[in-house]
Amino acid sequence: MSDLLQHYQNVKSELQVLRGSVAGLPGAEEFLKLFDEFVREYEFGLALEIVCDRLLDPAVTAPTAEVVSRIGCIT
Repeated sequence: MSDLLQHYQNVKSELQVLRGSVAGLPGAEEFLKLFDEFVREYEFGLALEIVCDRLLDPAVTAPTAEVVSRIGCIT
């Protein structure tokens, strides 16, 4: 596997972990549909923005340090 493909797989794996951090939030269904489409189309930056937008919603509890750290590893 090329280095670029390996990198894509690593980013995709990290995004899937982050997906789980928003999956249980109220109203997550619409966000997750969009997230899944972005990941499928290799639009990883947009997928990450979906997660961050949802986590920054004032009605949502602040993300854990682990989630923030994972976001930092992707960016």
